[in-house]
Amino acid sequence: MRDLNIRRRLGKAASPSVRRKKTKAAAAIKAIQERMEDKLKTEIEQKETEAKLALSEAEEMAKAELISAIAKEKGALALEDTLSKGLPIQNEIDMLQTYLEGIHQDSMLDLVLSSLPEEALSTGTDTVQQLNQKFNTLRGALRHFSLIPPGVKGSKAEEIVNAWVRRARNRAITEQAVTLLQSYATCASLT
Repeated sequence: MRDLNIRRRLGKAASPSVRRKKTKAAAAIKAIQERMEDKLKTEIEQKETEAKLALSEAEEMAKAELISAIAKEKGALALEDTLSKGLPIQNEIDMLQTYLEGIHQDSMLDLVLSSLPEEALSTGTDTVQQLNQKFNTLRGALRHFSLIPPGVKGSKAEEIVNAWVRRARNRAITEQAVTLLQSYATCASLT
């Protein structure tokens, strides 16, 4: 019984001190918990802001790539339209090169663009209809030259045929280049 009384006295005496310590400890734990929650909340907000910024940048990049692809495709279509009219294509080629500059470093495109005949760039090419008309006209002239003995006719007949062949070759090379550029622009717009 004596032990019981001693325990009661010690329990009562120790109780307010222990309670204060418990209260302080609980308050300290609560303060730490609040700081950690605030820190976590700040980190989450920071991550959300970073994610929004990254998403915005990705959207802007996608828009720029789409605009670039559309511009390339329009440039290729403008080139085809100019070619179909037999007009000089230098402006359209310059426009395409501007679109391609810094975006794609493709040696094949450079090769295609550099293979275009100077005549097609500066003065244009004959249309298919014009080439056919000139060929039909040439038939008569070639018949006439075929009646002249071989030593006399060579240079004039050869000159006429070579001029037509050069025009037809320029047209074919330019058409092939335009077809390749259109295919490239279409592929670029799909990727």
